[in-house]
Amino acid sequence: MNIVFLGPPGAGKGTQAQLLSKRLNIPHVSTGEILREYSQEDTDLGKEIKSKIDNGLLISNETLIKIVSDRLSRSDCNEGVILDGYPRRLQQAVDLDSIINIDVVVKIDLEHDAIVERLLSRKVCVTCKQSHCTSDDICECGGSLSKRVDDNETAILARIKGYVDNIAPITEYYIDGEHALIYLENNRTIEDTECELWVQLESCIYT
Repeated sequence: MNIVFLGPPGAGKGTQAQLLSKRLNIPHVSTGEILREYSQEDTDLGKEIKSKIDNGLLISNETLIKIVSDRLSRSDCNEGVILDGYPRRLQQAVDLDSIINIDVVVKIDLEHDAIVERLLSRKVCVTCKQSHCTSDDICECGGSLSKRVDDNETAILARIKGYVDNIAPITEYYIDGEHALIYLENNRTIEDTECELWVQLESCIYT
């Protein structure tokens, strides 16, 4: 099963995608994490990606489809994949359909004020990559927690605007394509959101 997670930054896509990945035993592929890995490389592409990430700007379609295509060609994706952070523009959704068939689209929303508050307090574990909204510096797994460079108010607002400007045509594209769509408002606990997602996903699978 191939699943796409859509939603604004900080809405909880990554957390729910990771939990679902464990349930279904298929990989969670975060394009954000892949791009951050590239941004650490001392290459022209790495420097370009780092500059755009730090300023909350979008990466070109051509660069993203190349990176995503390479990741999805690996053997661990043979039985399915959960994509988080891609597509973010209509052309990317079209490009993705040329690579794999998407079975379910999960759209998670959250009020923008809550997103800004959440991301300003977010820290990411350098070991397990789990996100936490906390003042602590150590993850439950024992790894160190650190803030992402792009979790500042200017970059956050730019990322939210980029999402708002592009999400409507992507959603319409998936509706017109008769993909199964799941809508969630992530203003509750992680556990409650996970439960609702699983109930709706089971309905998609068995209907």
